[in-house]
Amino acid sequence: MDRYALLPEGINTLSAAAEDNRRRGADELWFYEVLMTHLADHVRQV
Repeated sequence: MDRYALLPEGINTLSAAAEDNRRRGADELWFYEVLMTHLADHVRQV
């Protein structure tokens, strides 16, 4: 029975890890979007 008591905590840990990965992915997409915007601005100036 003790192993089932740990299940909710494990689920919360997995949920937190999934949220962290989602944020990390969003940050990476934002970084590349900003990078590509600056690259496009630079190409227009040249």
